[in-house]
Amino acid sequence: MKYELLMECRGGTRHAFKTVLIIVLPDGTYKLHKTCAHCGSDKFPIWDKRGRILRSPVYKHSKEYRAFLDEHTPEEARAAILNSDIRKVEAPHAKAHTRLRLLPGAKGKRRRHQGNASLQKAR
Repeated sequence: MKYELLMECRGGTRHAFKTVLIIVLPDGTYKLHKTCAHCGSDKFPIWDKRGRILRSPVYKHSKEYRAFLDEHTPEEARAAILNSDIRKVEAPHAKAHTRLRLLPGAKGKRRRHQGNASLQKAR
């Protein structure tokens, strides 16, 4: 299955909304027009001058996204992402992680700094 950005919006991740227009309403509030770069849907929240959301946004879904919503539940969209043509790789084996060098804890850092200070005094 070919991967589509519509899958991301329906699969539970957030839309990539960008503000394209701000309308100043007569009561001093602001109606924003935001468009999703992924699915082309629009939303129109109402904010006050401090940026607080006063009313939940109204959504106008693009035809493509509306069709995807009608055909897929969020779980089906996530399954579609997993079954898509996105490249998949195997996780490294656990033994590969044993080669990592451990960093000293706070006590080790304190000792090292004290040791460095004594070397500087000796010079």
